[in-house]
Amino acid sequence: MQKLWGLLILAMGVTIVTLTVFNFLKCSNYGSNQSSNESINHLTTKTMKKISPNMMVADVNATVDYYKNNLGFKTVMVIDEEKGDGATGKPLVWAMLKNGEVEIMLQRQDGFIAELQDMKGREIGGTFTLYISMQDTKDFYEKVKNKVEIVKDLHKTWYGADEFVIKDLNGYILYFAEVQGE
Repeated sequence: MQKLWGLLILAMGVTIVTLTVFNFLKCSNYGSNQSSNESINHLTTKTMKKISPNMMVADVNATVDYYKNNLGFKTVMVIDEEKGDGATGKPLVWAMLKNGEVEIMLQRQDGFIAELQDMKGREIGGTFTLYISMQDTKDFYEKVKNKVEIVKDLHKTWYGADEFVIKDLNGYILYFAEVQGE
């Protein structure tokens, strides 16, 4: 009988240790891809708020004018060659523009390379596109179609969006789209 009690106590001890280790591993996400991904997703949704592209351009002043005059963006902030607010009349080296909730930054090529050497030798225009979700795409298209280079005319996509595509003066591709019901 003592041997049976001893085995029972040993089995209970092993069970307690096993459950303790299991709970530790579960809480720490050790060895579980799903829990690990859930943990990462939980962290990123709490820390990341938005993305604001910083686009390398040849001429910040010309690019600011293009986005303001053709696409309705407003200037949020600018920095000129003397690290001032642009009031000196010196050429701009950086600018932030905004239209609705869409925010972009423009940085002159020489400053971009000085800040991030990896950009040396890269062409302006990038290998990415900007997808801008908006309202009243058809009306916006009519307002800008004679001011910008249209790459793809206004059309209905397979997923139900009214969409058109332009190329800006630096070669960046911008999609403007309105998904019905959003």
